[in-house]
Amino acid sequence: MLRGIVMSGLNLNVEGALTAARTMLGEATHQRQRHRVAPPAFPVSAAGQGFSTWGAQVATMLEELHRGVDKRLDAVEATADAAAREVGVFRDADAGIGRGLGQVDGEGR
Repeated sequence: MLRGIVMSGLNLNVEGALTAARTMLGEATHQRQRHRVAPPAFPVSAAGQGFSTWGAQVATMLEELHRGVDKRLDAVEATADAAAREVGVFRDADAGIGRGLGQVDGEGR
């Protein structure tokens, strides 16, 4: 089991990095579920009589903010997923290099 990879000053704890990425992905999924439970609901009439234009603007603003949170959660999920994939690529490449070095004898063959 790989604990960490050290090369040329680079130290990557593979399992720790994968755990962090998976945790971030899980948290983003949890936050998205919570976010979807309570979409904004601002009735235009809540602004008061004679203020329907303002009420409509407030309702629109709240809906746009809500969509913005969706976009940010999309970005967090995409970033966490990409990070996990890149750590996997690094792990696999390092394992391949290690196998290759294991085939070299003391004579460089």
